[in-house]
Amino acid sequence: MANPSAAAEERRRQIMEAALPVFAEKGFKGATNRDIAEKAGIAPGLIYHYFKNKEDLFSAILDEFLPVSRVALPLESMTSVPPAQLLPLLVHGLSGIMQEGHFFLVMRILVAETMHAPESGRRVNAVFKALVDPFTAYLRVQIAQGRLRAADPLLMAQSFFASIGLFYLRRSIGLDETLLGYDATQLATFLTEAFLRAYAPDPTPS
Repeated sequence: MANPSAAAEERRRQIMEAALPVFAEKGFKGATNRDIAEKAGIAPGLIYHYFKNKEDLFSAILDEFLPVSRVALPLESMTSVPPAQLLPLLVHGLSGIMQEGHFFLVMRILVAETMHAPESGRRVNAVFKALVDPFTAYLRVQIAQGRLRAADPLLMAQSFFASIGLFYLRRSIGLDETLLGYDATQLATFLTEAFLRAYAPDPTPS
C-alpha cells in the first residue's frame, strides 16, 4: 500500500512545479488557481486541499525551490572556524542550490514581481538577507580577531556571494559555455584563495 504522506507530498510538489511556469508567464497576480490546476492536470479545488491560498502556494515554492536556509549556516556559532575552512562550505552549499533546475526561474519571478509589488521586493530582500547578514556578522568577528584585515564586512559578503551568483547565472542561461568546464570545487578553491589574498591581515610592523 502506498504511503499516504508520501503521496500527499508528491501531489504538493506536482502542484508547485506546475505553478512555476504559470507564475513566470502571467505573474503572481495574473496567475489563477484555475491556470495552475490546468497545468497540473487536476481539479482547481484540489489545490486548496494542499495550500490555503495562492500566497501559501507561492511561499511553499520559495521554501522548496529557494532553500537558502540550507546554506545559511549557523555562523554565529562558527566564528572559531577559520575563513579558509568556512568559505568553501559556503560556495559548495550555494552551488548546490543554484544548480537545481528551478532556482533561477524562481528568482526571475520574484525580481519581475518587485516592479509592481512591494511584497515581492521584501521577499527578494529576505532571501539575500538570510545569506548576507549572518556572513557579514561572521566576517566582522574575523576582522576583530585579526584573521582578516579591516574592510567593510557587508561589502565583503555581498561581493563574495555575487561572484557565485554571476557564475551560475551565466552558466544557466548559456551566456558562457566555457564555464561548464568548471565545477563547484574549482570555483570554491579559486574564490577562497582570491578572498583570502584580498583580505589577508596587514603585516605586523617589525
